[in-house]
Amino acid sequence: MNPLLSRRYLALLSLVCTLCSGSGLHAGAAGGATVSALGLPTAKPEAVGFSSGRLGTVEKFLRGEVDASRYSGAVWLVARDGKAVAHGAIGQRDIGRRLPFTEGTPVRIYSMTKVITCAVVLTLLEEGRFNLNDPIGKYLPELAKMSVMTGGTAEVPELVPAKRAVSIRHLLTHTSGLGYDLLGTNKTMREIYTRANLWRGPANLQEFAAKVGQLPLHHHPGDGWTYGINMDVLGAFVEKIAGQPFEQVLRERIFQPLGMTATTFRPNSAQAEALAKVYKRNKNGGLEPENMFNLNFNEVRFRPVAPA
Repeated sequence: MNPLLSRRYLALLSLVCTLCSGSGLHAGAAGGATVSALGLPTAKPEAVGFSSGRLGTVEKFLRGEVDASRYSGAVWLVARDGKAVAHGAIGQRDIGRRLPFTEGTPVRIYSMTKVITCAVVLTLLEEGRFNLNDPIGKYLPELAKMSVMTGGTAEVPELVPAKRAVSIRHLLTHTSGLGYDLLGTNKTMREIYTRANLWRGPANLQEFAAKVGQLPLHHHPGDGWTYGINMDVLGAFVEKIAGQPFEQVLRERIFQPLGMTATTFRPNSAQAEALAKVYKRNKNGGLEPENMFNLNFNEVRFRPVAPA
């Protein structure tokens, strides 16, 4: 199997997911690795087509963001053709305890997990295991007959049957109509999703999918775009297709081929202690912990964990 991700994209992933101040989105993974742990050799920038002077602006920019209290810390890696030409870390992973951010600091990647989930779904597509336009109900029957909310209240919503089935394509493109409990302008829908207790109620992804099947959609599948729990549903889909726990599939198809050995849904005690805190900007222009996203991993009842 040829992974759809290559090492040259790790630089982008590292930079995007480790600027630690803003909020993340729902269940994600934690990972952290040094350049040596990734097995990347180093090279002089000019040897692989970079300018040393221009690369220096990366650290300058990030340091300016940290010094201005827009971010608590950052780690970066720039590589080409598998060779690292610039890397480093600045700031603090825990401001209150004045703990430094290092290249090995694990971070909560939250919605970057969506990118990984998409990639593993596409590996299964390449193997001919399903078609993009297949209805998700073909694999998860509890999602076969969805309804769309047209009005009413959280207690008594007004619903109509969806005009078409939710497809795998809809889930991959956030056009299914599924939303989030914490996001969106429709307060009634947020209340309905919150009452479903999606994150602490189900014991596994299959129970999660069963709960989702009882929720209304924001719009008919394919008729709009709503950022929501689509990738979480695809996690249950992957388990059904592959016949393995979700994290085991990720490990075998993505993490192991790319050397992402520290990426997991269940960090060990050392990783949990070293996790970078998530911060938000306060009204005074500084940073304060974003408690909603500094999730204690023991608080989540289910995580798609693979056997050791």
